[in-house]
Amino acid sequence: MTAETAERMEDAIVRAAEATAAQVRSARANISTVIFGQQPVIDKAIITVLSGGHALLVGLPGLAKTKLVETMGTVLGLDARRIQFTPDLMPSDILGSEVLEEAADGRRAFRFVKGPVFAQLLMADEINRASPRTQSALLQSMQEHHVTVAGETYELPKPFHVLATQNPLEQEGTYPLPEAQLDRFLMQIDVDYPDLEAERKILFDTTGAQETHARQALSADDLQAAQRLVRRLPVGDSVVDAILTLVRSARPGAAKGDLANAIAWGPGPRASQALMLAVRARALLDGRLAPSIDESAESAMFDLAQTESREDQARRLMRDSEQLAAALPRLVLEARRVASTVVHGLHGRRRAGSGENFWQFRRFSDGEPANRVDWRRSARDQHLYVREREWEAAHTVWIWPDCSASMQFVSPLAWETKRDRCIVLAFALAEIMVRGGERIGIPGIMRPTASRAIIDRMAEALLAAPDLANASLPPKTPVSRLSEVVILSDCLVPIDEFREELKSLASGGSRGHVLQINDPIEETFPYKGRVEFEDLEDKLTITAGRAETWRDDYVARLTAHRAALRQECDGRGWSFGIHRTDNPPATAILALHQRMGPGSRDIGPRIGGA
Repeated sequence: MTAETAERMEDAIVRAAEATAAQVRSARANISTVIFGQQPVIDKAIITVLSGGHALLVGLPGLAKTKLVETMGTVLGLDARRIQFTPDLMPSDILGSEVLEEAADGRRAFRFVKGPVFAQLLMADEINRASPRTQSALLQSMQEHHVTVAGETYELPKPFHVLATQNPLEQEGTYPLPEAQLDRFLMQIDVDYPDLEAERKILFDTTGAQETHARQALSADDLQAAQRLVRRLPVGDSVVDAILTLVRSARPGAAKGDLANAIAWGPGPRASQALMLAVRARALLDGRLAPSIDESAESAMFDLAQTESREDQARRLMRDSEQLAAALPRLVLEARRVASTVVHGLHGRRRAGSGENFWQFRRFSDGEPANRVDWRRSARDQHLYVREREWEAAHTVWIWPDCSASMQFVSPLAWETKRDRCIVLAFALAEIMVRGGERIGIPGIMRPTASRAIIDRMAEALLAAPDLANASLPPKTPVSRLSEVVILSDCLVPIDEFREELKSLASGGSRGHVLQINDPIEETFPYKGRVEFEDLEDKLTITAGRAETWRDDYVARLTAHRAALRQECDGRGWSFGIHRTDNPPATAILALHQRMGPGSRDIGPRIGGA
């Protein structure tokens, strides 16, 4: 090959690349005529597709997430389909299922009916509403671009991309995406509110007589050509070094000092691959044929799902680590020890209906969907049978640990302060609930999460919100009827204040449990002679010349206050119990754990004995 021929071939490649880049920019402009005020979101979505990956769009309702995916299908010339994920969605509703067919000669055979996953652009709407088993139906298709049903492998159309959406609100009854599935997403795209001018355009465009529609700018073949071009773009050594340095610095052992202890796990090689593809796609979108170091940093800020901003999390952990180590190490260890002694698994609330867990076979009824038929069971009989199932939805359990001043009290008869016992109970209960598949939140302080490091998350949240954590009762928090509330407190508040708090928390129909935590001396009032008492809340003091003369009146007041607390709980359908700090915490956890299921409302007069 002569130098002249090589130069002509290079010019042809550059012209082809420039033409492809022009098509990509045209597609971006077309999408922008329909989606207003979301240019960074559009760019990230296009970069995801150009990189051959999948994206998770997270945002509040009404921010055009669904509209964006529909528009991209039109503009990119892809066969687009949408799946609305719901708790009763089954894997066969995504992948497809086998149907038993009978020929004219009486012979029977199974035929595979393809599901909506056999599309080029699949929108998984509200993906966290479906059960983990159903979510996992996407794993093989997202990674390997084929599915396996009944031992047969079926190739998916090319290209194949999943754009999933997730609503951060109302997490009750949903299933957090597991790490294995988050790893399949190249990018997490946060969708925010549009600015003023963009929202003005939205009003005029969507409420007028004519609405703007996007036009096709590419075909599926054009998109595949652009994806091949992305993989051929040259990348300089400086960019490669920047990518490797960034990814490797976020792994355990790479950081120095306190930061090293704050990183539990880091991104793997797949994160490096994702960044390499993303910086190339970013360069092509901007009309250049080679990425720069700046694009490496910008792509890293795109919330790649593999890295999940773990460096930011690590810095936050490091900032609070000294406080956490000084205030809570013994309580954290004690809570984990208590949780390990309690058998978990009793709390999952099973609900009858369509779901993932097999219940029984029953005869098929006219009018039911055909995809509910179990064809293999039906093949053994002359009747059609349906598999009945039940499902378990993840719920939110709100736990309030009272850390107010009165909880600092401890007597020689107690094992620890009421506050310490309250924190141990809250942490241990949260650990058990998370193991059982539930989410845990602290009203007004921490949003519900199913993090496996739930104890650490709760400790950080309490340290980061000292004003709220010093309140006797939780702040007003909207609680849905699917949630459950646990209040751990000495309940030394006026009954009117307690009544208003319960009214607010139970207004949505949620279940709840109140556990009063007392020091043994608070039960018996064993004082004699001259004693000075101090109110830990307002620091006022009062002196009794003969404290024993106060005992009967004190016990009567305590009994009346407890009776009022129990009456308020009974009126709301909540349970009420008492736990003393001279008894093992495991007894309280066991009793609470058993009562946090269907049917039981009363914890009993005491938890853990008197």
